Amino acid sequence: MGKDEFTKSELVNARKIAARNVVFSVLGPFGTAIDESFYGIGERIREDRIRNYIEQLEPRLKRIEKFKLSKEYLKSEEFYNLNIAVISSVSRTSDKKKLKTISKLFESALDPKSKWEKDIKNIFFKIINEFSINHFIVFRFLTTKQDQFKIKSFEELHEGFIEFIGNKKIDKYQFRLYCREIEYSSLIRFSSNLDEIDGEGGFVENEDSSKISSVILTSMGEKFIEILE
Repeated sequence: MGKDEFTKSELVNARKIAARNVVFSVLGPFGTAIDESFYGIGERIREDRIRNYIEQLEPRLKRIEKFKLSKEYLKSEEFYNLNIAVISSVSRTSDKKKLKTISKLFESALDPKSKWEKDIKNIFFKIINEFSINHFIVFRFLTTKQDQFKIKSFEELHEGFIEFIGNKKIDKYQFRLYCREIEYSSLIRFSSNLDEIDGEGGFVENEDSSKISSVILTSMGEKFIEILE
């Protein structure tokens, strides 16, 4: 083949680029900016994020090598799917704490001693992808309250959270939203005795508050906190 000839794959790639340029050109200069964000700057951002993830993973490699994973597993669809989930999660964040958590999740997913149900790692990748850094801060705070009884309301919890983070930027309604989403992810369970925000008067105890903590870390929450850095 001459040096000026295209291979089949190069021709296919050239057609894709041409088609993409036509689509984005309709949007004028803004379309060019979107194209550059996805395929120019975007590629560099993804590469930087993967590089930063590799830096977080590197210290764990000696422990992972001790797992003595079989060649069959390393060539399996399960291992491929795990790596796809990692790259997908890594591509979504530049936060080093999240990248460190993803590297820990990768290690835990490979560890034969973890004895996780097979789908747990997929659930945790989904949580990591969907949670903001504020979710993780709220979750950390809630775990400090798991053995406390008779917290009367989410407003009282919010007041404690403000002290925990040292500022008032997250108001009580934003805080309640984070709590709901953490609870919806089955990491935390709240006692039914907790009064809602702006609730009037007292509350009727549905659970014995002398025996049940106001904030309860679930079995999934216990597993999840193991991978948080």
